[in-house]
Amino acid sequence: MKFLQLLLSLSISIFLLIPPVQAATFGSGTFGSGLYGAGQSSNTTSQGTSPPPAPGCGDQPPGAKAPWLYGAIPEDGTSITLYFTPADDPINRYALAFGLKSGVIQFGQDNIGGQGTRTYLVQHLSPNTTYYFKILGANGCATGSWSNEISATTLGHITTGSLKIVSSDLRPVPQKEGLEPSGEVPEEAKIQGYKVNVKVLSVAQKPIAGAKVTIASTPQTKTTDKNGLASFANIEPGEHQVTITSGRFKGEQSINLTGDVREFNLTIVVKEEIVLFSPQALIVITGLVLVIIILTILLLWQKRKSPVIS
Repeated sequence: MKFLQLLLSLSISIFLLIPPVQAATFGSGTFGSGLYGAGQSSNTTSQGTSPPPAPGCGDQPPGAKAPWLYGAIPEDGTSITLYFTPADDPINRYALAFGLKSGVIQFGQDNIGGQGTRTYLVQHLSPNTTYYFKILGANGCATGSWSNEISATTLGHITTGSLKIVSSDLRPVPQKEGLEPSGEVPEEAKIQGYKVNVKVLSVAQKPIAGAKVTIASTPQTKTTDKNGLASFANIEPGEHQVTITSGRFKGEQSINLTGDVREFNLTIVVKEEIVLFSPQALIVITGLVLVIIILTILLLWQKRKSPVIS
């Protein structure tokens, strides 16, 4: 029996002491041990400022327009999905930089996808942790301008009543044909703010009526109508948290509003999750279940082996 107790104690200790998995630091590529190495601060947090070109690089650098990093959605306790618009050509890849403090680069990836990439799932993060992200387009060894910075917080190991955001699409409503966000905030937007139309849909693409939608920084709360639509006015430029509550389920994402437009349409597809486990929690639970099964088998075997006293 002492052996079984020791086995149980050791098994639980091993699984509960699994350290959080952290994202890898920069490798030896574009973001090597130089200016953008692990733990170094970057002064290029504003849009339109490019890293210095690599020595001896003969590739044509990307155009002036940086990507617009407009959305960040926590998927679970260890991953966040980023949404962004394209950078000016020529580009053949996008690079990611992020850290635990605004403007400080600690982690990243040199290539998160090619020219057509518009979303990226950042994995191996720590639960209940806020991260600050930015991206840039690159063409070979030549890099373009950094995007704006956006932040998001991962969920806990176990989350109940989660309104999981399956997809998010933030589109500017152009004032005239062909107008897209330039990254410059118009003076009238600084004074009056943007109009934001939020449409909430189920995974079956049906409108969700009666959901409460809140946009911060200066909180505004609206209730979706029968078409799943809630409209907001005077939303200031910059980063905001969008929170959606439907019954006892709640979800949130980060968005960034910028550009020479006056109105945005945000379409969010959600799914109710009664219980959401992080990968680490699933490992612990699976390990404990296996330990319980093994202990049960050993106990039954020991009981069967013991002599029967009549």
